[in-house]
Amino acid sequence: MSATTLRMYAFYAEPRALILGGTAVFGQVSLVIDGCRVVITEVRAGVLDLAELLGRYVEAIAGVKDGWRVDLYALHIAYPARYLDSVLYFMRRYGVQRRFLRIVLGDPRVVPIKAEGIDGVVRNVAYLHAVKHVIASTVGSPGPGRMSPTIHRVLLESGYNADEGLAMRRGGAVPCKVELR
Repeated sequence: MSATTLRMYAFYAEPRALILGGTAVFGQVSLVIDGCRVVITEVRAGVLDLAELLGRYVEAIAGVKDGWRVDLYALHIAYPARYLDSVLYFMRRYGVQRRFLRIVLGDPRVVPIKAEGIDGVVRNVAYLHAVKHVIASTVGSPGPGRMSPTIHRVLLESGYNADEGLAMRRGGAVPCKVELR
């Protein structure tokens, strides 16, 4: 199996910042996935004004139609399930369409590694999406509503922080143990 190189835009804002306005963490991450090993090669992150950031983002994607180009501009986000409905509502209010969001359930401040600063939050968002990619490439999609429990089960079995409630929803063996670097 050959290594896959990915580049993604990671986004995280506290739910109260989405509601009241404030700042958001935004970053670009380059990573290499080789089997079940994930290596982040570059992280560029910053804290930006939420309204300005999303306003610029909506302008940048205005001409993008459906198809493969949507993935080039997708925002990769991670939020606990209890906040997801509110996050999606306020992202729509800022003008970000659902088709431009790639979502994984989990709190990027603590899953899979306790984040130290904004780079850590961006790394964790990227790690969660990379584990999703590993699962999809090794066993395919586990079915509707089964990806997040599978992600958390893989992280838990691999010795990383995970949402144990989500992980226990997934029975059986995990496709592989991941190594995050």
